[in-house]
Amino acid sequence: MNGLYPKQPTSMFRAIISMFVFCLAYIGLVYTTLPFRFTFLAIAGAMALYLNYGFYGIRSAFSPLQKGATKIIVIGLIWNIIQTGLVAYLVQFVFHFSVAANGKTTIFVDNSPLQFMYHLLQIICSLLGEECLILIPSIVGIYFLKKQGVSEKWSMILITLVGVFLFGMAHYSTYEGNLIQILFVTGLGRLPFNWIAFKANSIWASVIAHVFYDLPLLLVALLVAPV
Repeated sequence: MNGLYPKQPTSMFRAIISMFVFCLAYIGLVYTTLPFRFTFLAIAGAMALYLNYGFYGIRSAFSPLQKGATKIIVIGLIWNIIQTGLVAYLVQFVFHFSVAANGKTTIFVDNSPLQFMYHLLQIICSLLGEECLILIPSIVGIYFLKKQGVSEKWSMILITLVGVFLFGMAHYSTYEGNLIQILFVTGLGRLPFNWIAFKANSIWASVIAHVFYDLPLLLVALLVAPV
């Protein structure tokens, strides 16, 4: 993935079109009832990579995990769990702001085996799409910042801060427009995922971390649901 940072996108026009594709995919995901809309962001990610870098872009961004990736994923997960728990505690019990629950926590409750498998596929594809939504525009953004003379390190930092905001706002409907929850709890939770992807040099790393972070919360909700 990191090999794409110095690589110029095919054209500015294609770079703009690829961002437009993401916007359409997000609108389709949130505001329509189309079947399998949970795949839209992942499909948009593949299209954006192809538009900007060809098939090389897809292979590079989703390169196989290298030695040490498991350690990076575990560290990032621990970081995210501690950070999110601490921020949520401070927001709710120190600063006394209300937080909203994730409306999808009951997605596995009262499922038949077939429904369970469908919803599991939905969750995994959705999380893959979220990673594409943030990281693929980040790759393009890092290139353009570096072109303006910003160092790669600072480009990553600036792009990640933008990603924190966008990641939070992408969950606007999920958390019923609660901006405290969106920006400070969910948004800041983007930091470890970006670090994992950048450090492990593959979007797959942050996808795996995201799945292992979210899925247990949903399964716990299933276990504690009233019978």
